[in-house]
Amino acid sequence: MLRIALFTLGWLFSSLTLAHPTQMGNITGENIELKAIGHGFAGAIKDRLVMGSKQHGTFASVLKIIAHDREAVSTFQPQTDTSFGGILRIPTANKVEEHRIEFVDLVSADNKYIMTVDGHTTEVYVKAEDFVRGHFINPEFSADYKGQTISFKLEGQACYRYSLQLITTILGAAIF
Repeated sequence: MLRIALFTLGWLFSSLTLAHPTQMGNITGENIELKAIGHGFAGAIKDRLVMGSKQHGTFASVLKIIAHDREAVSTFQPQTDTSFGGILRIPTANKVEEHRIEFVDLVSADNKYIMTVDGHTTEVYVKAEDFVRGHFINPEFSADYKGQTISFKLEGQACYRYSLQLITTILGAAIF
């Protein structure tokens, strides 16, 4: 619970000290083509339409995925067991697949988020051109999941909270 409280305080501080972009930016990677503004993004990951956003006034993120004429909505938020995460829902031709994604820890000295994806521990590293008042400038996120490297870059800025939103939503959609 202390981890979530400290993370929330960091998020609140970072969101007050540097305004978020009001101009469109890009998030790109292999099979990832997104437009971003503020704490939201939309575009394509693999062969799916996606839209992600932070729910205003909450510590929750929502991801909507459209594929095979089906829509699935996932919410990532603080859980009762003091973790942060949720169930990623991905529509397929015959059903909606579900995958659990959870935030475990932030090692800020290494710019590393530790996540679990379906119970598999995954480290996500953030490399940025700079870090100004609690925000990564033009960050690139990279992770290795069971031998598969996922990486994407945001042209713009991301606080710790927005970085977690991008990781929980984009990482899972790019893996599965």
